[in-house]
Amino acid sequence: MLNNNEMRYRAENFIKKHKSDKYEKGEAQNYWKDFFEIFGVDANQVGEFEFSVVRESTGKAGFIDYYWRDKLIIEYKSRGKNLDKAFEQAIDYRNSLPKKHNKP
Repeated sequence: MLNNNEMRYRAENFIKKHKSDKYEKGEAQNYWKDFFEIFGVDANQVGEFEFSVVRESTGKAGFIDYYWRDKLIIEYKSRGKNLDKAFEQAIDYRNSLPKKHNKP
């Protein structure tokens, strides 16, 4: 387990690296991998990027930006985008998860 000083150091580096991020499609996965690394967690070991679900609201396929089964849904948006819509999208994805999954 990482100590607080190591996590603080990693967090400061994370901030420097990502402070000018703007674009969802080109930066989201690296952003979240780096975020989890602050805490010593390998994002690829605990969750999945672009997790496919059939959206309850539309009946069409959608992709959760990052899904940690039964724990967390992440919807990453470009700078300046409406986060209320992102929240609604995440809730739709949550409601669309397979029945065998616990709702995060």
